[in-house]
Formats: sequence, C-alpha cells, structure tokens
Amino acid sequence: MYKGHQNYPHRTMCDILGEMRAIMATNGLFTHTYVNAVMSSLIEEAQAAGNRMEAGLYYKRDIGRLHTRRARLLKKVAALEAKLPEEDRDTGF
Repeated sequence: MYKGHQNYPHRTMCDILGEMRAIMATNGLFTHTYVNAVMSSLIEEAQAAGNRMEAGLYYKRDIGRLHTRRARLLKKVAALEAKLPEEDRDTGF
C-alpha cells in the first residue's frame, strides 16, 4: 500500500525521513529534477511535523504551569475563606 501524503495523513517524522532516504536512493542523472521536487515537498512536510511537535511540547509545559498555579491559588482561596465568618463562606467554587 502506498503511504503517500494524501492517503496516509498520520505520518510520523520517521516516516517522512524514511521516504526521503528512499527518494535519495533513486537520485541519478535522469531523476535529479524529480528527486529535487519531491525532496522539497518532503522537507516542508518534515518542517510542519517538527513545528507540531515543538508546539505540543510548549503546550504540555504551559498546562503543567497552569495546574501548579491553580493548585497554589486554590490553597490561598481556602486560607482566605477560613478567615471569613461562617455565614460569609462560599464553599462551592
């Protein structure tokens, strides 16, 4: 089965690099133009995959920071509510 760009949307970076290696193996005097065209598109695809991976790492880091900050703020809210008189407390937030 051909795992081309349109037919196989969930390609990994390793898939892209493997296809680059296969295309480079066919490079020759008469295939040079074709290989350059295909390699250009594969380089762009690899760049897009790398950008998605990098964005995912930043997102994961940001989510971790937000969870940590939320936990600290919830502790502060609980401490402040504990200082309030009983009738002014709102325990459901």
